[in-house]
Amino acid sequence: MTLSEFTRVIEDVSPFCSSIFFNFCGEPLINNEICKMIGYAKGKRIYTELSTNALLLVDNMIPSIIESGLDNMIISLDAANLESYNSMRVGGDYQKVKENINKIVEAKRLYKTAKPRLTLQM
Repeated sequence: MTLSEFTRVIEDVSPFCSSIFFNFCGEPLINNEICKMIGYAKGKRIYTELSTNALLLVDNMIPSIIESGLDNMIISLDAANLESYNSMRVGGDYQKVKENINKIVEAKRLYKTAKPRLTLQM
C-alpha cells in the first residue's frame, strides 16, 4: 500500500477508528513508508501497533520508528535460544534479532521515551 492510498483510507475511517495494527500476514517493515503511515495515523489520534520479526529493523529506520509515535512493537523472537529459533524460523538470524532488540532499547533510552512499548512474542 502506498502512503497516498493509506492516507485516503485513514481520512475515510479516522472518525470511527481507534487503533491500527500493522501486523497479520506479512512483514510491515518491507514498506519503506511504514513510519510515515504510523505518523499519519498518530496525527489522527489513532493507537498504532506493529508486529515484526525484527530482521529488517535496520539502524537508520530505528529513529524514524521512534519519531513516528508508534505505540507498541511486537517482536517475534519465537524462541529463547538459538537451537529452538533455528527450528522455528528457518532462514532467520537469531543473533541479528537480539542485536536489533538491543538497538531499539538503546535508542529509546537516547530519545528518553517509553514508546514504542516492546512486546516479545515467543
